[in-house]
Amino acid sequence: PLTGLFLDSHAGGFFGPELKKTGYDGIVLKGVSEKPVYLWINDGKVEIRDATHLWGLPVSETVKKIREDTDEKAHVASIGPAGKNLVKFAS
Repeated sequence: PLTGLFLDSHAGGFFGPELKKTGYDGIVLKGVSEKPVYLWINDGKVEIRDATHLWGLPVSETVKKIREDTDEKAHVASIGPAGKNLVKFAS
């Protein structure tokens, strides 16, 4: 992050409650992937999936494509253009 500190961030929507329904209270990601990936959590399983086909898409298109590829009712948390461009204050 811009400050070099670990703080918190808040977002609206259904992702948090839906994550809780899977049995997880939160997600901690460590390290860096060599390519774009996304985390798929479903039916008690967690998978890291390739996201190269999603890279560069606007958030709305990313959500649409993930739902087409997985489940039309999937809840998605996605970075936007700032995150994709590694802006230090992107949340």
